Amino acid sequence: MSSIRVAFSFAALPFLIWAGGCSSSNNTTGGGVTAPDGGSDARVVSGDAGGSADGGACMPPANVPAADAPSYMAVQQAANSCTPSQIQAFLSGCLGGSQSSCNSWLNDSSNNKCLGCLAPQQNQNSGGLLFGPSGTDVIGTNLPGCIDLADKSNGSMCAKALEPALQCDAYACGSSCTDQASYDACAQTANGSGGACNNFASNVKQSCASDFVDAGAAVTMCASDADILNVICGTGQ
Repeated sequence: MSSIRVAFSFAALPFLIWAGGCSSSNNTTGGGVTAPDGGSDARVVSGDAGGSADGGACMPPANVPAADAPSYMAVQQAANSCTPSQIQAFLSGCLGGSQSSCNSWLNDSSNNKCLGCLAPQQNQNSGGLLFGPSGTDVIGTNLPGCIDLADKSNGSMCAKALEPALQCDAYACGSSCTDQASYDACAQTANGSGGACNNFASNVKQSCASDFVDAGAAVTMCASDADILNVICGTGQ
């Protein structure tokens, strides 16, 4: 696992992107939300000034401000904005590589169209990446958006439950947990009974159950970061 901060300028605005280069799998919920079966496949993400002094290091706060668990922003698919090789290069360079390798990808003008889909200038969370409320921290790839596109019957309902849940976990645990195991434990506490994110996690269990079974969108078309970016910004399949 590696974590890097990558500074780059997008549309003349400075963004500070945190990329957590852990597993590329999203086959439960990706951002620390307990899956409908009770499992968790969280990855360390960067929170927007979250964490808690009330519980000590890497413990969730008692409450998460409503503004820091924003609602789902409808995804805007931009098919064929990214080629498979661009997606793989972005993931290996920016979510699993060094700052230098990420900057090389970001500064290559041939990637501009792809970058525009990954991180749109307007309606930022409508693209391939999911940002925290500040717009400066990447929580991960846009799993809610992918599920919305991949599941024509239930995807929208699941996405509306899942995005604020991922945002809540990121705020609660992202800035204070420094490794995967501690983030997982923090997220489990936040999502448990009486936890700061419990209501969101409960909504995910109710709204996303069909998407996290073996044939569901989250474990078929949206099973990995590459799959998610391909659905939103690549071939769409």
